[in-house]
Amino acid sequence: MSGVATPTETAIVAAIYAFVVGAFVYRELPIARVPKIVIDSAVSSAGILALVGFANVFGSILSAERIPQMIVSAVLSITDNKFLVILLINLLLLFVGMFMETIAALIILFVPLLTLAQAVGIDPLHFATFAVLNLMLGLTTPPVGVCLFVCANIARLPLLCRW
Repeated sequence: MSGVATPTETAIVAAIYAFVVGAFVYRELPIARVPKIVIDSAVSSAGILALVGFANVFGSILSAERIPQMIVSAVLSITDNKFLVILLINLLLLFVGMFMETIAALIILFVPLLTLAQAVGIDPLHFATFAVLNLMLGLTTPPVGVCLFVCANIARLPLLCRW
């Protein structure tokens, strides 16, 4: 938070610290297990990066086809009621969050939807708050649900619902 290091550099320092504490202070991390841990981490990261990559491709397609601008004009043709517009934006962002990574969705949709929100009198800070929250809810919602894949991978559980 001080600006001395980037989040990536801080993560590296934290990983090294965890290794030193686990291996030498508490002696609960055998050195022989480190290669397997690194490989498991790489496999988990690769799966997550593949999902993010596909979400970014989807975002590029949306941008190229000007889908966000079409959504804005469609919403304004339906209603200019502030509360209905908030509801429609919430539903759209929840749906988009199910299929796209949050950063890509914000980059693509934020400006057109912010323009729509301001056109009907929604405060930009309020809009930003509910936009991010809806996209984060979408991250935990199938069919893509990136957070579900991460949690299932860490817990070593399948993503199947068993009744």
